[in-house]
This record gives sequence, C-alpha cells and structure tokens, in this order.
Amino acid sequence: MLGKLLRHNLEIRYQPVTLASEIDLVRTYLDNQRLRFGDKLTYELPEPPRLLCSFVFYERLQHVPG
Repeated sequence: MLGKLLRHNLEIRYQPVTLASEIDLVRTYLDNQRLRFGDKLTYELPEPPRLLCSFVFYERLQHVPG
C-alpha cells in the first residue's frame, strides 16, 4: 500500500487527475491507517457517479482527522 502511494506521488505531480483516481488514493491511505488503528478508524467516501470522470488538481482531497 505504501508503494502505491509513493508511485502515485512520483508519477502524477502537478497534473490534473480524475476524481475517481483521487478517491482511490485517499482510500489507499485510509486502508493503510486502518491497519495501524484497527476498528478505531472508520470512514465513508462519497462517490458521486457523474463526477468521477471530472478532473481535479492532484492532492485536492486531503485526509483530515475528524
């Protein structure tokens, strides 16, 4: 999982990416954190179907503790 995050960071810098790609990156990060924190960490990611093909700037979605 960490390898996927590192590869993504190195390959996609400063390019617009699809919202689906950003959501997948956030999901990978959260899955990695879930290994660390177990059941203490829960999350829900919205995936509006018609927006998944939209382009956003890289790392526009940030993991924010809540």
